[in-house]
Amino acid sequence: MRSRLTAVSYQLSALLLASTALAQSATTTSASTAIPAERFSPAVGPASLIGVEGAAVTPAGAVSWAGSVDWVHQPLTLRRAFSGSDVSRPVRDALVTDVALEFGLWKRIAAAVGVPVVLYQAGDRLRGTGLDETALATTVAGDFRVRVKAQLVGDVSRPGLHAAILLQVTAPTNGQHDFAAHDSATVEPRVVVDGQWGRLTAGVSVGARFANERTLFLTRLGDELTWAAGVGASVIERSRLGAGLVVEGAGAVGGSDGSRPVELRGAVRLRLGPVGVDAGAGAGLDRDAGAPAWRLFLVARSTIGLTK
Repeated sequence: MRSRLTAVSYQLSALLLASTALAQSATTTSASTAIPAERFSPAVGPASLIGVEGAAVTPAGAVSWAGSVDWVHQPLTLRRAFSGSDVSRPVRDALVTDVALEFGLWKRIAAAVGVPVVLYQAGDRLRGTGLDETALATTVAGDFRVRVKAQLVGDVSRPGLHAAILLQVTAPTNGQHDFAAHDSATVEPRVVVDGQWGRLTAGVSVGARFANERTLFLTRLGDELTWAAGVGASVIERSRLGAGLVVEGAGAVGGSDGSRPVELRGAVRLRLGPVGVDAGAGAGLDRDAGAPAWRLFLVARSTIGLTK
């Protein structure tokens, strides 16, 4: 009788553990907070869309800049594995700014730096999971990034296809404890291809990001493929004023369920003299880590000090 009760108790325990497992996270012995909830950064340099770079680099002796402010809602949610119901929202809302600079070095080579800063965020962090009751930091900085880019194919002053390669390296600042940065350096080589035909511009990038493996309950994150693609159309072109539309998608492919976020973004583009401004919105097409329920964003960019 005792052995039978023991067997039944084991079965009930197994069922209880299974019912409380999370899809994007599950109740295990550890959970990393070194998982950036915000994956968006503004593209910097000529022929940029929203977050998709063109193949062109900033001319030697010039500097391109890009800055963004966006409000992102529910970029990270913990759910039960079987029912799909929400358990916790490590990051529920965040106001994030990002600044990037690209310096033209020599002919077709440029280098860029950038960093995101979380101005405000609210969420549960790991509270409610039974692992850590520390509150989520309100203000933190993300991964500082440095990249070198070389344009290889095409003359960007002429219509047609253009291609470039780049290498981006990031390092955490202080956001790795609050879902704003990785916990170590990442390395990402990427191929960028764009096409320009009249008032239409299209861009595609594919890369491989190498990072330490981290676990958010049942979801494992580490090395991943990254991708982004978009198209922009100019509607109004005047000497001091321009307007157009931009649509793009971006995401990643990791090795685990919950590590393959996909997001769609769209914006109205205004050009006021040398400054371009994108105002738009986006939404995740799935509920994987880093795919927000929705976002609103404003991006400004320009190039200064052009050589003749």
